[in-house]
Amino acid sequence: MTDLHVPCWRHRAILLAVCGLLAWQPARAQTDAQTPAPETDAATEDVVAGATIVRGQYTIGDNNAEWEAAIRNGQPERIVEWRNYADYGTGNVIFSFHDGQLMHYAERSERRTAQGGIRHVELHLSFADGRNTGGRKEIDGQPAPVDQQDIHSARAQADAALKRVAVTRPAWQETRREQGSSFAVIQAPVEDAPSAETRRLAGEGEHTIFRCADNLFAIVGAKGESLVVAPPGRDPVVLPRQARGGLYDYLGNGWAAQRRGDALQLQDTSGRAILCTAGS
Repeated sequence: MTDLHVPCWRHRAILLAVCGLLAWQPARAQTDAQTPAPETDAATEDVVAGATIVRGQYTIGDNNAEWEAAIRNGQPERIVEWRNYADYGTGNVIFSFHDGQLMHYAERSERRTAQGGIRHVELHLSFADGRNTGGRKEIDGQPAPVDQQDIHSARAQADAALKRVAVTRPAWQETRREQGSSFAVIQAPVEDAPSAETRRLAGEGEHTIFRCADNLFAIVGAKGESLVVAPPGRDPVVLPRQARGGLYDYLGNGWAAQRRGDALQLQDTSGRAILCTAGS
């Protein structure tokens, strides 16, 4: 397989997964892209030796991300994402795979909470044969329990990451045939609309649909009496509307939401803030 030329700062990003993310910095995508890192040593180069490097980007509402995949023997071996949640924080995620199966998920993020503070989240999950085999989680430097939402979310995000790479397959296979050629950034599509079940739960009439980070949808029904949250790969969740004057506009099943016109801020069961914007 042809080894494509990759900027050194990207090599460092791949190395982070191997080193357990000990030196991970959430703003890496912006800072390193502007100031290339110095040349790395031979040990760093060996991390991606023989791999095809594919790069892309995607946007969901006001949130955007860059990603890079190391592909070996026709399979994504590692995918790194640098995420920007607009005014609501940043996040870095690394997925490690073996034979197309998720083996490890690692995340470090800074998220603005519904109360306006900053929450630092670090999450590591291990998988074997599709099952979670362990993990650890820290919130603001303190140990926290890993819950089912963390596990489901990691799997759903990994599936979405694999789909984004799969879309680029014809392009990178063609690129492999051209010795020394570069690889262009490819805009990968996102889900077009929430499921029929999510729409049904929102009730009849005209819906307001919000696109959120992490490939998530939320719908407010025509009467505004409830909010339906549709996490990827999971059953929709209904949040009843709360009385005016409260901290949240919608609350239920471990989720909370505040709406300000075309902007919606969700808080999931782990306390992470997720920004959503109204769209078709």
